[in-house]
Amino acid sequence: MTEKYEIVVTAPRIEIPLKQNPAATSVVESPLLKSLTRNRLSNFGLYPSWGTGFLPPETEELVNNPYAYEGYNTQLVPATSSGEEIGARGTLGRSLSYDVAIFHLDTENDFGRYRMPDRPLETFYGNVGSTRRYGVESSVTWVPVEDLTVQAAYTYYHFKYRTVDTLAGETLSGTWVPNIPQHQLYVDGE
Repeated sequence: MTEKYEIVVTAPRIEIPLKQNPAATSVVESPLLKSLTRNRLSNFGLYPSWGTGFLPPETEELVNNPYAYEGYNTQLVPATSSGEEIGARGTLGRSLSYDVAIFHLDTENDFGRYRMPDRPLETFYGNVGSTRRYGVESSVTWVPVEDLTVQAAYTYYHFKYRTVDTLAGETLSGTWVPNIPQHQLYVDGE
């Protein structure tokens, strides 16, 4: 029996000069990923991972300033997140492979978009709250014959705001994050 270990740690730091103000620099921390994979069997493995993320506002989110007709929206701050995942992957025979994982992610300062009555043609962005996201990801690949591959993937998302601040000044909790399906299925054959 061969035991295999794999450890991955990454944490590069990138400094990007901003074109509009050459003296300013945006520092982007890429997600820090630590994972340890231990495979006692050649056809089965478990893997845990932990990571943090940093998402700065994009140009579109910065240039639409709700506080003035020019300049940048200086009220936006980066969204930050941390999360965990644990999963299993392996093969059954020579033609079937699978991967199943459960995940959890907490995010602070999530971005949201909105419109203002006095400027109805513009979309503005703000930090609207914090979210708790968890779910299950799974995939299966089957190769019944050499020239045919069938793949299927299913993901369950449970993405809700822990708190969200509305334009009316209300603070809500437990509302769904918009534009994210709760179930997603993908099937492909080639």
